[in-house]
Amino acid sequence: MKVNQNIAAVISNTQLLRTEDKLTAAIERLSSGLRINNAKDDPAGLAISNKMKQQIDGIEQASRNTQDGTSALNTADGALNEVVSIIQRMHELAVQAANDTNTVEDREASQQEIVALRKEIDRISKDTEFNTKTLLDGTLDARVYAKGVDRVYVSDYVPTGTYKVNVTSMAEKATFTTTNNLVTEIKNNLDQDKSVVLNVNGFKHEIVYSAGLTEEDIKESIRYAAEKGEADATFNDDGNGNRSVTFTSQKLGSEAELNISYAVKEKDKDDIEKSITTTPIGLKDAVVTLRKKPAATDSNFESSATATTIGNRVTITDKGGFSMDFSIDSDFDPTDTTKNPLTFEVTDIGTMNIQSGANEAQQISVRIPEISSESLYLDKIDLTTINGATLAMDTLDAALARVSEVRSRIGAYSNRMEHANASLGQTDEDLTAAFSRIKDIDMATEMVEYANQQVLQQAATSVLSQANDIPQQVLQLLNP
Repeated sequence: MKVNQNIAAVISNTQLLRTEDKLTAAIERLSSGLRINNAKDDPAGLAISNKMKQQIDGIEQASRNTQDGTSALNTADGALNEVVSIIQRMHELAVQAANDTNTVEDREASQQEIVALRKEIDRISKDTEFNTKTLLDGTLDARVYAKGVDRVYVSDYVPTGTYKVNVTSMAEKATFTTTNNLVTEIKNNLDQDKSVVLNVNGFKHEIVYSAGLTEEDIKESIRYAAEKGEADATFNDDGNGNRSVTFTSQKLGSEAELNISYAVKEKDKDDIEKSITTTPIGLKDAVVTLRKKPAATDSNFESSATATTIGNRVTITDKGGFSMDFSIDSDFDPTDTTKNPLTFEVTDIGTMNIQSGANEAQQISVRIPEISSESLYLDKIDLTTINGATLAMDTLDAALARVSEVRSRIGAYSNRMEHANASLGQTDEDLTAAFSRIKDIDMATEMVEYANQQVLQQAATSVLSQANDIPQQVLQLLNP
C-alpha cells in the first residue's frame, strides 16, 4: 500500500475528466442542435457543410433574382400591351383615311392624331422602367456596332461575330423634268371660267383663278400637289427663258412613283386632259451582296443567307430564325472603300443577365429590343399623301408583327424564369436536406449519449470518492 501516489484516484479522475468532456460535448450539441460545432468535431464534414451552406444561400438569392427578372419582364410586357393598342388605333385611322369620302382636311386631322400617338409610343419607350433601368429603349438589347446604317435590328438567332455586306449601288428616286414651262402653261389656262386640276401620282389639286394670281402662287400650288402626291417639285430657270419643273419622288427604288398630268376644267364642258410626257428615271432598289463562308473568312454569313432590298432597306434572312434588318444611310457612298463593305459587329454586350444560379456564368440572358416609332418605321406614316393611308396599313401590319414578336419573346423568357425558379426551389430543398444530414444532430441519439455520460459521471465521482479513502487505510498499519 502506498500514500504518495494514489493510483486508483488518478485512474478514476482521468476517466471522470473524459466523461465530463463527452458530457460537455453532448450538452453543446443538444443546446445548439448541431452535430458539428467546432472544426475538431468533423473536419471533413465542416468543409463540406460550409460549401453546401454557401451554395444554399446562393440558390435562395438566385431564386429571388429570377423573381425580380420576371417582374421586370412583366413590366415591359404591360407597356408593350399599350403599344399594341396604339398601333391598332393607328391602323383604324389609316383605314379611315384610305376612304375617298374624306377630304384633305379630314386626313390632316387624322394625321395629327397619328403624330400624337407616335409621340406616346416614344414616351413609353423612354419612360418604361424597372428599378430605374429603362426597358424598351434598346439599352437591354445586344449591341450591334455598324457605320453607314441606321435602324439596325437583329434577331435572337444571330450569333455574335462579324458580318459584312457589299453595297454595289444605292436606291434611286424617280425623277423627271418637264420639257415645257408648266407654270406659264397652267397660268395661261386659267380664267374666270376655267381652272386647272393638277394630278400628282393620283392626288388631284384644283388651281382656281383669282384676281392678282401670280406665278409664285401657282408654284406654291404645284409644290403642295407634289408633296401630297409623295414627290418634291423644284423650279429651274436657265436665264434664257427656258423654265421647267423637276419632280422627284419622295420614295426610293421600286416604291417610287411619278405619274403627273393636269386637266383644264371648264364650266359645262368636258375636262381637257394634258399629259406630261417625260418618262421618269431611277426606279432601282439598292443592290447588295453578302460576304459568305467559306469563301469569306472575315464574315460570318452562311452560304444559305439571302438578302432582299426595298429602297435602301435591307433584310437578310437565313435558316434557324436568323434575321437582320437595317437601312443604308441616304448619303452612303458605295465607292468609298473605307466604308464599303458595311461591317456589323454583333456582340452579347448590353443584354440583361439574370443571375439564376449560385455559381459563376449561371445566368439567363434577356434581350429586349428597342420599341419606338423610329425602330417600327412609324415616323414614315403620312396619311395626308395620296398613297399614305395604304402604305401606312402595310407599315402598321409590320409594326404590329414586330411588337408581337417581342412580346412573344418576353413571354418565353418569363416562362423560362418560372421554370428556373421552380428548379431552384427543388434544388434548395434537396441541398438543405443534405446539409442537415451532415451538420444537424440527431436529438434522440444524442440524448441517449447524454444520459449515458451522466451515469458514467455519477459512477466516476462515486469511485473517485472511494479511491480517495484508500490512503486512510494505511493508518491502520501505523496504529496496530
